[in-house]
Amino acid sequence: MNDQFTLAETAAQSVLQRTSLRPQIGLVLGSGLGGFADSLTDATRIPFADIPAFPRSTAIGHAGQMVIGKAGDVPVAAMQGRAHLYEGYSAQEVAFPIRVFGRMGIRAVILTNAAGGINLTYQQGALVLIRDHINLQGTNPLAGPNDDRFGVRFPDMTHAYERSYRELAREEAGKLGQLRSPIARCAAAHSERYFAKNKWVKRMGLVIPSEARDLGVRSQRRRRWRRQEPRSLASLGMTSASRLRFTFQPAE
Repeated sequence: MNDQFTLAETAAQSVLQRTSLRPQIGLVLGSGLGGFADSLTDATRIPFADIPAFPRSTAIGHAGQMVIGKAGDVPVAAMQGRAHLYEGYSAQEVAFPIRVFGRMGIRAVILTNAAGGINLTYQQGALVLIRDHINLQGTNPLAGPNDDRFGVRFPDMTHAYERSYRELAREEAGKLGQLRSPIARCAAAHSERYFAKNKWVKRMGLVIPSEARDLGVRSQRRRRWRRQEPRSLASLGMTSASRLRFTFQPAE
């Protein structure tokens, strides 16, 4: 079995050798959001294919590269695109870039995506701040033998998304307009269109279907159990309700 810690360390050093910047924040830019990385200054662009063991994105619209640059005065590492379970990757492979961020010295990660919505009171393109999620994917990146170098076997998921980051996001969003803050449902991409499942999900109050979010967050939270652990990562989850197409009328 491959040593994931060594692979993550090797990938991290490969990235850091190509830039003098040392990113403080990691960004995972989902569908339609990759353009933000084009605004970074002093940027270095590294194709995923050039990073050892890094999963390549095959999703339409995902550029498949990491951009190291500055947002204002803050050095960041932005992923333009990412891997998904539906592309055939394992949960560990999908979460691997987050572990690379950790080995790069990054301590804060912002996860974004464009997701379907089943609450029709949301407007298309609504900005959504994720406060928690429920994993219905049937898989988990922490399954299998535990590597203590990444963290404990059972990490604390009480606050999967850093509360102070969410408060900051709400403050800034208040200047822009309405911000939603639901609990997300994490499910495999091809299972989100079933009438019965969406009807049940709506009754549970889970309004944002999302596949990729849980995989990154769980990989990070493994590092958060020891509150004084200097290598731990904190996360913020944002999404855009891009597809409000789900209805609750069964097909004829």
